[in-house]
Amino acid sequence: MHFPSTLSTLVVALSLSIGTNAWAQAADGTWVANDYVHTFDNGLRVHEACTWMNTQNHHPSGDPCAYWVDGNGTVANGICFWKDATMREMTCFRFT
Repeated sequence: MHFPSTLSTLVVALSLSIGTNAWAQAADGTWVANDYVHTFDNGLRVHEACTWMNTQNHHPSGDPCAYWVDGNGTVANGICFWKDATMREMTCFRFT
């Protein structure tokens, strides 16, 4: 059976994406998060880059954070901060 190359590419991409994790290691060895906001069991919303890897524990405000911007390996660097005084949502404020 012969599949068109686009179909084959799609099958490979979907197969690889099934096993992906929220974190991946950059070429320099740094662990980088996906650009995703989690809602924890207690209702707190935290950007993946502001969590300790594979936990529901967040970094303190002011800690550095990094997340993947695209599929080309572009990484956004920033700092974790609370979006407002309610302290119910933490984000990674991008500065690069």
